[in-house]
Amino acid sequence: MKKLFLFSILTFLLIGCSPTINQPLFSKSNNPKELIKSKYGEPSSVMLTNDGREIWEFDFRSPIKSNRTVIFDGNNSILENKKHYKVFHMVTGLNKSGYIFIGLLFGFYFINGPIKPIG
Repeated sequence: MKKLFLFSILTFLLIGCSPTINQPLFSKSNNPKELIKSKYGEPSSVMLTNDGREIWEFDFRSPIKSNRTVIFDGNNSILENKKHYKVFHMVTGLNKSGYIFIGLLFGFYFINGPIKPIG
């Protein structure tokens, strides 16, 4: 019973907290540009468009860390915050859902131990 309870709590925490990843937390900030800089560092390139938009591109040299494009409007509000997955993520298929599933498997293993063979 204790193992089932621990597994239920672990599952609830992993699945219940995962939607917070997609919430637009940066757009609710008073100064989203400073928040983006504190999170991702200085952008690799900044482009200004004719309609007043500012496009920041983050080109990370790491083969695992994904690149990112952030588009601001003229009022410094975030219009788009898009992640561009690297080859590592595309080959392994490990995105947010993959990491959550692996976390559930490890949690199940640590709670129940190794699965015993039948027979």
